[in-house]
Amino acid sequence: MPIYLAEWRKYRFLTQRELANAASVAHRTIVAIEAAEVTEPQPRTLRKLAAALQIEPGQLYERPNLEGREN
Repeated sequence: MPIYLAEWRKYRFLTQRELANAASVAHRTIVAIEAAEVTEPQPRTLRKLAAALQIEPGQLYERPNLEGREN
């Protein structure tokens, strides 16, 4: 099951480094997840990323809804 981390990160207008800092995870972790080098991140990592993105962890497996969004 794909993780839509890059889509959520861009939806929140964050760089990889900004998200890594906000979630207190390594920048390399963000890179690896987005490149699908890590396909099953640790649940703790998913919770931290979701919290930084202000979403529920399960939403990482869904694309963000871009309808009605201002750019």
